[in-house]
Amino acid sequence: MEKFIKKFRRVIRKLVHNPWVDFSVGGILLISGLWEVWETLPQDLSKANINSSYGVVIFGIVTVLRSVAEMFGGLEFMDEAEYIQEKRKSN
Repeated sequence: MEKFIKKFRRVIRKLVHNPWVDFSVGGILLISGLWEVWETLPQDLSKANINSSYGVVIFGIVTVLRSVAEMFGGLEFMDEAEYIQEKRKSN
């Protein structure tokens, strides 16, 4: 049972810290929030009627941008590792 719990925790940790999952969740939040506010956007902004849908849109944007930054950070790490590997081969 203890092995199962350790494996389950490892899988959950990988899932929670995956930038592609963050990107997908952020995209879903962004699309659903925009879907809610699209029809009433001009009226809401003119009357300063801000509801929770705008918060969902903002959270979706932040989540997508954060995940994209993590993806590019991973690419930079891979490039650096490739550079180090090529440098070792040439020596």
